[in-house]
Amino acid sequence: MGQGAESCGGYDVEYDEYEELIADGMWTQKNGDAIHVTEMDSRHIKNTIRLCKGLSLSSDFSCDSEKWDDWVEIFENELSGRDAHKPTSVGPLRVANDVRGKTVERTCKCNSKFMARQADINRGWAKSCSKSCAARFK
Repeated sequence: MGQGAESCGGYDVEYDEYEELIADGMWTQKNGDAIHVTEMDSRHIKNTIRLCKGLSLSSDFSCDSEKWDDWVEIFENELSGRDAHKPTSVGPLRVANDVRGKTVERTCKCNSKFMARQADINRGWAKSCSKSCAARFK
């Protein structure tokens, strides 16, 4: 609640959903829906950490900065807990980011075969096996 009347220099306290939901671990997304931290995927959490760090650095008041720092701590604790429970793989280690989409075998104008991503082909790229061939057969 605010103190005093507006004419006396009083103020109205605004509702801050991020401040209110921090104790429950509920994050409000851009679309207005609340989601519990444990239901967020790891990439969403990493992006949100980056957002909160930026908001903390650009805050005008120390209480706002502390609020965003608290959120960063909550998200980092969730990520570290996930890493501790990550199952160990049996066989060759495969990182999820290594695969960037379906690849297709193509033939360059120099008659050499090369692998191109389907997404690049759809964009009109991947017509040559290298930059030098692309420049040569332009």
